[in-house]
Amino acid sequence: MRNRIAITGKGVICSAGGDVGKVRESLLSGKSCLRSVEDPRVAHLGPQFAGLIGNIDSPALQESGVCSDDRYVQLAWIAASEALRSSGIQITGKEKVGLILGTCSGPMLTIEALFQQQISSNAQFTGDQLFKKQYYSASMLLASCFGIRGPVFTVTTACSAFNAAVSAAGDLLRCGMLDIVLAGGADSFSTTTLAGFAGLKATSKQRSAPFSLPTGLNLGEGAGFLVLEEMEHAISRGASICGEILGYGLSNDAYHCSAPDPSGKGASYSMQLALQDSSVSNCEITYINAHGTGTEANDKAETRAIRKVFGEQAQNIPVSSLKGMVGHCLGAAGAVETVSSLICAGIGVFPPTVNFTEPRDGCNLDYIPDAGRRWKKGTVFIKNNFAFGGNNASLVISTDDYGSKREQPDLLDDPVCITGMGVVSPAGIGYEALGGVRLDQGHFREENRCGRQFRVAGVPAFELSSIDRRLNSRGIERAGKIASAAGALALSKAGIPDRPSARAEVGFYMNIAHGSTWAEPEHIRPLLENNYQLEQINVFPYIVPNSVTGTVCRVLSLTGYNSTFCNGPGAGLLGLGMSWLAVRNRHAPALLCGSVDDLSVDGFYDCFLSEIEDPSKVTAGEGAAMFLLEPLSRAKQRGAEPICAIKNVEFSFDPSSSGRSAGEYAGKGLEELIRNAVSGSGIGLERIGAVCLNSWNDMEMKAARSALGDGFKVIDTSPVTGFAPASSSMFNISSALSAGLVEKDGDKNYILSIFSSFRGIKCIMVLEIF
Repeated sequence: MRNRIAITGKGVICSAGGDVGKVRESLLSGKSCLRSVEDPRVAHLGPQFAGLIGNIDSPALQESGVCSDDRYVQLAWIAASEALRSSGIQITGKEKVGLILGTCSGPMLTIEALFQQQISSNAQFTGDQLFKKQYYSASMLLASCFGIRGPVFTVTTACSAFNAAVSAAGDLLRCGMLDIVLAGGADSFSTTTLAGFAGLKATSKQRSAPFSLPTGLNLGEGAGFLVLEEMEHAISRGASICGEILGYGLSNDAYHCSAPDPSGKGASYSMQLALQDSSVSNCEITYINAHGTGTEANDKAETRAIRKVFGEQAQNIPVSSLKGMVGHCLGAAGAVETVSSLICAGIGVFPPTVNFTEPRDGCNLDYIPDAGRRWKKGTVFIKNNFAFGGNNASLVISTDDYGSKREQPDLLDDPVCITGMGVVSPAGIGYEALGGVRLDQGHFREENRCGRQFRVAGVPAFELSSIDRRLNSRGIERAGKIASAAGALALSKAGIPDRPSARAEVGFYMNIAHGSTWAEPEHIRPLLENNYQLEQINVFPYIVPNSVTGTVCRVLSLTGYNSTFCNGPGAGLLGLGMSWLAVRNRHAPALLCGSVDDLSVDGFYDCFLSEIEDPSKVTAGEGAAMFLLEPLSRAKQRGAEPICAIKNVEFSFDPSSSGRSAGEYAGKGLEELIRNAVSGSGIGLERIGAVCLNSWNDMEMKAARSALGDGFKVIDTSPVTGFAPASSSMFNISSALSAGLVEKDGDKNYILSIFSSFRGIKCIMVLEIF
């Protein structure tokens, strides 16, 4: 039986207030907390209002260690600190605690500032400066501040990021890997982001009025955090429980880079998956906290999705959006709105849809226009958030002991196996190219980027049609093309038909090392150079890190359980571990897990330099790798041939090493993590036949030899593929599985995969060869 998930702490900061108490007062008043946008650079763009917080005046923040970091990190620290205080938890480093942060624009103010320095002085930046412009840096900085030593993840599904972060946290708690997860969302107001939305004509010149008039959104900023805790752990320590996460559902529209599917199909599917996951029937939902951005397309599609799920009952379910009060806080939207919903549930009133006057065409539900309407305590509600890239995410939350009345489903009692592999690397197209790699097979060249010289290994030129004649590369960004090719190969190897109906339930986890896309400089730099005159409107939707996920979903017709993680170097292995948990939690009958790296993107080199102190010593690589995961019984039932099974995974974070350079990194605990991973697999250390690692990282080799001795083969593809931050671990596993280096019938039929980042992230995985 899976564990239940209690909510034992909450914290928030937004334009409605700097803590839970002040936000409660604003919710009771029902007044708009949107303020005038006074930056003269964007006055000509039209939007006059936003959910702005103003100066952050917090003495505690000055002593936190993040006061000099990006504004969204500061907002996150304030909300997370309040959540921890309200939970009564004191983190000592011995607890099983993790942290997951969701964000859309991430360190955008830092990114803008560095672009401005480049424009002004052609500046070059240190590894630590480049680290702070990485989307994953905030999670590590926060974990360091709070002394968290468990898994640390960053979710980048744009405006649905918080809900997806809660879903990932839930999987870690349900299986007992953690007792506590600090899960949140944060984003700050950015003028270049405002310009992008204005260019898409998605903004309103007046105060936004979701589901009403006028149409259009106002941006906001803020952060919200929940302390999620395994129910029995919370009860045993006498915690005050303010709610329970009953279930969650994620999906992808596979429709458009920015616009929602007008039929509401993807949004309705995420709600249906959440209800299924929570064992809650439609008639038990008493309220829906909507995404409700205020745009014509979103509000109509969401209304249609609600009607699709609830039918005639939809007319009797109160629905509201908080964006008329606080603006659209992007990746923090779900966080601010979930905390606000919990506040309202606690005082027995519905959150109002501020600024609502009359229903807009196509919006014909009960949208709670007035503050103070009574909400029966102890009810169950849905929280929706949707995003660019087609990412939809829904939560089902209870505010009483509702979960105890429902039998908890069991975790999957069946090995999770890999039945499909697809690789595009400098060694060639297909995982077979990695099986017998030799040094002279790499596609090496010299690149001058960021004022430095790099030796790089590039993917050979190819067309998608060479892999599947029905696939077309036209109009697809390079990373999307490489990733789609690897995905198509994996699905084909697994025997999944290429019909949309056969792939509708296939989940997809994309894992990227850096959030900066090809569109980032094309959108931001011209704005800064030309006084915010809009020139390239069409690139803005691709600035979000999950844009490549949306591309792959559209190319391969993937609409199932879906998320994007941006975890820096090692992202592929970390994401493979989370994919394993997703299948164990029965979120999808099969799930495609992949990673991608693209040498053509400037952000690749920023990420590379933030991890590699001396680029002359390590070749930079690119490519993509995809694995299809499914239960062993399902694979056998449909006649698929399993390649291997994932037996166990271990994650950790060493706060003491966060932000240090490679030369100072001590690497404490990696050997112990290896031993724990092998022991948790139910085997002895002597059963490990091969170890996948990065041979240029001395610490990984030393830890492996110290734990295992010398009786294993070393798998490292980097001499041919280069070091691809997200994908190298996936390349190594692919090589190990395809080269026949480990005999499936022998005594050493297990593979150990290691990744240890110089910034403190560690991951160990054990796989059994079939």
